[in-house]
Amino acid sequence: MDLLLETTQPDGAQVKIFRLVPPEKDAAVIRRMGDYLFHSLGSDNYRQEAIDINAWRLYCLDSLAGQYSSEIVDHFYFAMVDGIPAARLWFGFSRKTGHGNFGNVLTEPEWRQRGLMDLLLHCFRQDFAAGSATFLCCGSGTPHAIRSYRRHGFRMLYGGESGLMCLGKGDFFKEAARCYPGPGAVTLRPGTIADQFECDRFLACIPVMQNLPGPGADSGIHNYRTAFQESLSGRACVMVAENGTGSAAGYAFAAVTPCGDRLDLFLHPDYLPAGAELLRQTAAEFQSRFGRTPLLAAAPEDATRQQLARAAGFVPAENSLRLFRPPTK
Repeated sequence: MDLLLETTQPDGAQVKIFRLVPPEKDAAVIRRMGDYLFHSLGSDNYRQEAIDINAWRLYCLDSLAGQYSSEIVDHFYFAMVDGIPAARLWFGFSRKTGHGNFGNVLTEPEWRQRGLMDLLLHCFRQDFAAGSATFLCCGSGTPHAIRSYRRHGFRMLYGGESGLMCLGKGDFFKEAARCYPGPGAVTLRPGTIADQFECDRFLACIPVMQNLPGPGADSGIHNYRTAFQESLSGRACVMVAENGTGSAAGYAFAAVTPCGDRLDLFLHPDYLPAGAELLRQTAAEFQSRFGRTPLLAAAPEDATRQQLARAAGFVPAENSLRLFRPPTK
């Protein structure tokens, strides 16, 4: 863990800003910062999105230990006041694409109004400028946070006072057009940890994906990152559709959830012809691995999922107008 900045505040408090880029060799540092992140993540909304928060905790613990560093680059930043963790932020990106995610931003309540976040953002911005990440996407509905991010280079992708933001080395929309040039063939493959940056952020932020229904309406799993963490925990399988530019055009997952065994997908409209096979292969992998049959939730008003379900040979589940069962072998 690297010391980036040290300062003394007017009341005499000693502030130190640290950066941790896994893999970290010091087991004591991994344990201490892992414990802090585990308890801090979700502390401001622990009654909401419990599955998502747990996925973040698992991700951070594995990342600190270096388990993902062959595919992704994570940067964790910590502000310590008199040796106590007081604020944090993070960004990570794919080694393959340079696309990434910014977030997990929090100043602990007792340390607010001290300027700690500005110090963290200053260090983060310097590292982004000097490093190999190309685009970092995020979203926020908090006016104060948005103002802070914009001061450090983030731009609103679609205008307004809240919503999707990006910090980029270049034009986000030109990069999106390069990655998704139009209809074409895709390759279906098992998902990897690095696909989260494409599926949950870069892909989800491009214009054509706005206002499309995302996954999770019937499973509680609303993004790729959570689905992949569930797969690492032995409760899911995840498949990705990769297009000719090497970009993830979407994904499907099948998982054991509190709602039952569920199947869902999130796919760029240009690649919908591959959606039926994506569903079939994901369902087949789940059936092979777990010996059970996942159900796809497709509400009557969701024309896309309804069409894909039928194209995949799925049939309505018993006594349901919205759940579809894959064909039996």
